[in-house]
Amino acid sequence: MIYGRTSTHKRKEIARKALSEVGLGGREHHHPSQLSGGEQQRVAIARALVNQPSIILADEPTGNLDSKTSIEIMAIFSVSIVILE
Repeated sequence: MIYGRTSTHKRKEIARKALSEVGLGGREHHHPSQLSGGEQQRVAIARALVNQPSIILADEPTGNLDSKTSIEIMAIFSVSIVILE
């Protein structure tokens, strides 16, 4: 978002929204070492989604997640696919 010249305020707003979408709202000030493997994976997914890419290549995007969270993440990917069509 920096390279796209998005303002700092807007970048933070978009990042908070993406973290909320993957179930990590309120955890934006935690360091990676303070997050579980599944939480780190959800941060990576949020990071992949913030710039609304045309395509995401994901190798086992739900590998470290529990069943419920896996379903939620796949739903997020499904919504992203519908938006791009």
